[in-house]
Amino acid sequence: MLEQLENQTVGPFRLRVETVGRPRFFDQRHFQLLLVNSNGEASDAPIFRGLYNAGRPSIYVPTWLDGEFVEDVDVQGIPVDLADLAPKIANLIGTLIPAGGRLWFAYEAFLGEGELARETRAALAARVPLLTTPIGFLLYTAGCWVGLRDWDIPEGGREGPRKIQGNKALNSEHARERAEEMVYLLDTFISTTANDSTIARAQERARLVVPSLRSLICHLDWAPKPEELHLP
Repeated sequence: MLEQLENQTVGPFRLRVETVGRPRFFDQRHFQLLLVNSNGEASDAPIFRGLYNAGRPSIYVPTWLDGEFVEDVDVQGIPVDLADLAPKIANLIGTLIPAGGRLWFAYEAFLGEGELARETRAALAARVPLLTTPIGFLLYTAGCWVGLRDWDIPEGGREGPRKIQGNKALNSEHARERAEEMVYLLDTFISTTANDSTIARAQERARLVVPSLRSLICHLDWAPKPEELHLP
């Protein structure tokens, strides 16, 4: 499944998938995604790294992926704009997650932390809806926005950094029901007065999300629109 990300176009780059280390279980893979420019030159660090579990339906283990974006990446000395690329990468990662699968994106890093993580923590501290944090928005673009949960206990070690979990809906009806709940939550949030810039940016993300969720409620289908694949 990870191989389907190989050579996918992300802005001016293509993705390269690399397996890293030895997995703990046979159905898991540690991996990283590198950016490759038109000259075939790869980024100096991965843009994303994580652990992928293909799932075992026979024992009711869903497919899941747990990972983090790397915010300090250069390609031949030119810094990469993660705000532009992260939603597109998240959208591609979401194609690996089937109905009922789970996806975690971290909002802290043990090394090389950037604005994506810091802004998410600020938004969480401001108690905005999880979907309207930068990491929550990326889970939305991945199609894994149902049952969002903040894993805010810094367990460290094998459990990794703090993260937000999203899940892919079980079916269209499940997605519609959850979309109705989410639209009500986001409409209420948008109508509140933003008393700082963090909340104002979260409301901007909410305004991008609501139209697609309303479309899902009416038509029982959903996918991020191209103009939504940018991290405000």
